[in-house]
Amino acid sequence: MTKKITLFLIILLSIAFVPILASAYGDGYTDCERDQIYERNNLGAPTTGLYLRKRACMTDSEIMKVLPEGVEVQIIAYTDGWMKIKDSTGAIGWVGARLMEETTQNTASRRLDSEHFHLNVNPGVDNEARQRMIERTKGYILLQVESHGEAWYIDPVGERRHYMKDGLAAFSIMRNFGLGITNTNLDKLKRGDWGLVNRLKGRIVLQVEEHGEAYYIHPQDGSTHYLANGNEAYRIMRELSLGITNTDLDMISE
Repeated sequence: MTKKITLFLIILLSIAFVPILASAYGDGYTDCERDQIYERNNLGAPTTGLYLRKRACMTDSEIMKVLPEGVEVQIIAYTDGWMKIKDSTGAIGWVGARLMEETTQNTASRRLDSEHFHLNVNPGVDNEARQRMIERTKGYILLQVESHGEAWYIDPVGERRHYMKDGLAAFSIMRNFGLGITNTNLDKLKRGDWGLVNRLKGRIVLQVEEHGEAYYIHPQDGSTHYLANGNEAYRIMRELSLGITNTDLDMISE
């Protein structure tokens, strides 16, 4: 009788914990919605046809519609890798920031929950020195050798650093910064087409004609590395990293 009661309690506890685990991990990669959201008041246009989503996330985010290339929209908010837009029909949702071109620019963006300005240059950092550091490190994974080996991806387009805490964060970076690529151009990359390699060094590309497979183009030698999943991306990109001091890392804006 005691064994039966114990087994019943184990099953009951297991059922009770399932929703908790599902809400934390089961919807994929919810970390993409934990970044601070900043207000914007710009105009922009998609550089290619793209999805308008209800949430700033690739996983479990309902697709509302497809936005055509070149159609001007209002950019009303920004978070890491995503822009919140409003189109001419009044539809409001999120799109990948890498696939948008802003046609007007703000010098600062107000955080939506407090008086705070998110500037393009860290306080106290000379912009010329910052730009030299960006040119040396863009597209690389940098490891904080004076701390605990924290890994940062330097986005070669946005010229910011993004903390690659673990496989989950690596997956988010793959999806948020991934650039769609055709099978033909991916084959050219793998064969060492230097015209294409030089354009894409340091970028992450997604095989859009297949299943969205991700590849990292090493910024030094142009080699192509398959990122099978978040954990594999975290492992490979750390192996290809460069060490950096805290002082030098501070020159690159988050």
